[in-house]
Amino acid sequence: MSVLQQQFMQLIDACDINDSDNDLLALLGVPAQASAVVMPDDGLAFTLPALPQAKQKRQSKAVPWVALALMSVLCVVILGGAAMTALSANSARAVAGLRVFHVTSNSMAPTANSNGNVQSGWMRAGDAIIVRNVEPQHIAVGNVITVDRGTQQDPLTHRVMAILENFDDPSGLGFITQGDANRSPDPHVGGSQVMGVTALRIPLAGHVLGFVHENLAVSIGLSALVLLGFIPLFVILLNNGKKKNASESLAQNGAEGQI
Repeated sequence: MSVLQQQFMQLIDACDINDSDNDLLALLGVPAQASAVVMPDDGLAFTLPALPQAKQKRQSKAVPWVALALMSVLCVVILGGAAMTALSANSARAVAGLRVFHVTSNSMAPTANSNGNVQSGWMRAGDAIIVRNVEPQHIAVGNVITVDRGTQQDPLTHRVMAILENFDDPSGLGFITQGDANRSPDPHVGGSQVMGVTALRIPLAGHVLGFVHENLAVSIGLSALVLLGFIPLFVILLNNGKKKNASESLAQNGAEGQI
């Protein structure tokens, strides 16, 4: 045993140290996160574990790509939704059996039924709805359907109150509909006029789709500017991430110290 080691043991005995190993190491100035502690002849040495930099690097590199992807998806969704809204005005057109409509009135605003419960399928002006194709014979009382009222009027989305058989229509079926917030039913409609059943309501999305639909050229230009404006920010974030990674490269393999 070296002289230094003998002095070290004498110091422990003189101080009557009964604390845990961690307390003793702290007294000697060894960091708590040290992964190894040895006592060579010339002093007390310790080794720090490698810092978890790899995961942080991956996260910093992923942030710009994720942000750019989200912005791109958002622009595509908005423009795609507006295109579907324009196509949905034609009863003969649907995309994958789906149509998108902009709700323009509060005729289907939520109201309580006779039991005091709000019926499902309600919507407010400014919402957007996705309507899926369905055969007239599969429609039931209580469904919320969208019907084509001709070229002079916008499609109507109301709840089915009754089904009429042997109706004067190619489908042989007719429907009595009424808005939840309306006091009287609508004129009867035939099954061939039904464009689909409401499958999903997207709150307030109709405002965005309506603006894009009415200002398609402006919306495309704004989307392009947003994406082009984001590219310099993307480059800055990427460069900052590279600089940060370079400055922290010395800590990858851990640090060593000696007392």
